[in-house]
Amino acid sequence: MWVAPPTTRSDQAWTAQQARNFTMAMEDMGIKAKYLVHDRDARFGRKFNGILETSGARYVQIPRKSPNCNAYCESWVASVKRECLDHFVCFGEGHLDHILQEYRRFYNHYRAHQGKGNAPLRRLPRMPKGGEVACESRLGGVLRHYHRRAS
Repeated sequence: MWVAPPTTRSDQAWTAQQARNFTMAMEDMGIKAKYLVHDRDARFGRKFNGILETSGARYVQIPRKSPNCNAYCESWVASVKRECLDHFVCFGEGHLDHILQEYRRFYNHYRAHQGKGNAPLRRLPRMPKGGEVACESRLGGVLRHYHRRAS
């Protein structure tokens, strides 16, 4: 999952810049995006789609008034709201960005996903049997990950 920084003034220029940021982040991580699914919002203009096409990703627009065609994204938005944002009052764009980036790191590295056999998206090192259980918390304990320490 990749999350763009929040803004109150999104337009075609802002979304084009986010497309550039996204493609650079994917290159840095060594990941090649194949598809980008988005709705028919006017902010996703030709420049946005052109930047994605030059990076090798194909953009796919979902049909009008059909949120079920973008079920993965809708599910992620519901997860971030329920598991994270419902527990905070945000005091500006910077605060919201911090919360969203922490949740993104947690989601990508530690959160169990049912579609992957309740395993995280990225494999964690094999935990030793026995040993003390430790808790790693983020955002004041809203997000928690438990693991065993080496004995």
